[in-house]
Amino acid sequence: MKISIQFLVNLFFVMLSIAYCVMAPNVYNLVFCQIVALTYVVHNVSYFALLDRKNWLGFELFFCLSFFFVNYVYPVFIYPIFPNFAVFSYAFELNIVPKATAIAYLGYSCYLLGCTSLNDDSRKENVGEGFKVTHMQLNIALVMVLFFFVCYILTGGLAAMRSVYADGGDINEVGLYSYFKLLFTISSYLLAVFTFKLEGKTKWWYVASLVMIMFMMLTTGSRTLVIGLSLIMIVSFNNNVRKIRLIEFAVIVVVGVLVLYSIMLGRGEQADTDISSVVDSSDVGWLEAFLDLIVNNRNLYVLIDYASSHPFTFFHGMLVDLTAPIPGVSSMLVAIFNEPIELLHGGMLPTYLEFGTGSSYGLGTNMVGEAYRSFGYPGTAIMMFAIGYVVRKTYYLGKSNMYMYMLYYLLVSHSIMYTRGPIIMDLRLITWTMALLYITTCDIRI
Repeated sequence: MKISIQFLVNLFFVMLSIAYCVMAPNVYNLVFCQIVALTYVVHNVSYFALLDRKNWLGFELFFCLSFFFVNYVYPVFIYPIFPNFAVFSYAFELNIVPKATAIAYLGYSCYLLGCTSLNDDSRKENVGEGFKVTHMQLNIALVMVLFFFVCYILTGGLAAMRSVYADGGDINEVGLYSYFKLLFTISSYLLAVFTFKLEGKTKWWYVASLVMIMFMMLTTGSRTLVIGLSLIMIVSFNNNVRKIRLIEFAVIVVVGVLVLYSIMLGRGEQADTDISSVVDSSDVGWLEAFLDLIVNNRNLYVLIDYASSHPFTFFHGMLVDLTAPIPGVSSMLVAIFNEPIELLHGGMLPTYLEFGTGSSYGLGTNMVGEAYRSFGYPGTAIMMFAIGYVVRKTYYLGKSNMYMYMLYYLLVSHSIMYTRGPIIMDLRLITWTMALLYITTCDIRI
């Protein structure tokens, strides 16, 4: 078995991250946080410099950028100037910051180790004959998009979504429309994932359809689907049409950040329960554009502090996530364990600790914090390693397998939001997507 230089370099950084966890001060220490953040930057530079496939635009790039804002910007750049910025005005244990910063890097370094765990021979074996996409398959996906979107509107979903951001409606409220929204989302992803696999110029009709979908969703104030579709289209274009140049990528990022930031400001002006109601008036300059990522740094501190005084929850705290593919199970779990759903659902604990059960406003979460409060140091390392391994494995298998190709691009669609979500990615989205993909392409041999 041939071990790559990149794997050995990443292994060195894993050892360094363990040392940081051991040496982490028991009180806030700016210099320590700066050292960890600088190591994070150096680690990523070395990773992309040694990347064997010479294709830097993919899940790893978006994930590393998001991870930086979610875990390192506040302790290094914001706390020394405006400690009560945004949701950080809510109470949290300041002295846990160095330890939490080190744990975040432990998780990330193990993730990159997982990304480089495949040897050269296994990568060559995974590359087989590719698959083709037909107009019929994309037409079916487009029809499903339109059908499920109409059903979503007729069942009140669009009105409910606008209410969340315009009138302070309950973001956790569910109904029949929530299932149509999921099917609409999946259909949109199917269309986006395979559009640039289609040969010929007629693919641009589908691109125009996707742009219209994103515009409609932006009018509601919701950005999750828009971000997911945008990431899929950027990476898919880069992999299937032509390589995107660095200057082009920079322009795309700047335009995307400005558009999403303007949407965030619009949402904040309309809802009293929005994050703007607790935002410190201090000016943090351009960093404010990444507010929705930065605020989740507090969740890292809250979850690691929670784990310091409570037993590890293991899989108990993610039972709802694990059974998500089956509709209606969450209410059964609440009845069986006689506990608030927030204690059974990954991603809801920080909100529960601050506002109690049933809050219409969510504080989000942090993937590393979720892993640590569930499994401690070993579990955090193992789970993050597994995520990296799956990312790399699906990338190579996706060259010849339609289902792995789809799974990789589902990961891409969540590469920015994943850092601020539960450690278990949305299993309902994954399983239902694979089922719908099978239905629409069952005549194709994989």
